[in-house]
Amino acid sequence: MRLVDAELHGRLFAVLRTTMQATPPLGALLASLTLRYGTVTTVLAAAAMMGVPAAVLGPYLIRRATRSAGRCG
Repeated sequence: MRLVDAELHGRLFAVLRTTMQATPPLGALLASLTLRYGTVTTVLAAAAMMGVPAAVLGPYLIRRATRSAGRCG
């Protein structure tokens, strides 16, 4: 939230809540597709899916944090 403009906090929180509520059904779908291949496969698939938001949003947040740090110093 520190990296997002204050006027966008409400929208960011709405996206966060929507994502949090959408993940259990998606996780159940992922588990139903991967459990036939074993528990280890299911756990690895879930762990890989958890990294997707970081991989997608990470570069943007790093650039944003770097710019913010440059302005403060």
